[in-house]
Amino acid sequence: MEFKNLENLLIILTNGLEKNNFDEDEQIIRNLCSSLKDIKREIPSTAKIEKIKKDVNYLEIKYDVFNELSYYFNPIYIKIKNKIHDENIKKIREENRKKEI
Repeated sequence: MEFKNLENLLIILTNGLEKNNFDEDEQIIRNLCSSLKDIKREIPSTAKIEKIKKDVNYLEIKYDVFNELSYYFNPIYIKIKNKIHDENIKKIREENRKKEI
């Protein structure tokens, strides 16, 4: 996993929280940080990774301080999506093997 990119994302988000006031979006940023920390422990579901991507895009568009988020997030997103795809392929192949027997 791209832990370096993940750490960079967390640094950008926490530094942004410390130096700026985001009012209603502060909770989105905190939830995003929490979700990114969870990625270190386990691969998220497709729905969760899509929610993270949506939040990253939202923050990047709305705030100049977060204009680098997708640069760090996109490689992580691609790797996670590939892992999810690979796991789904394995499940389908296993089910097909069981059907053949």
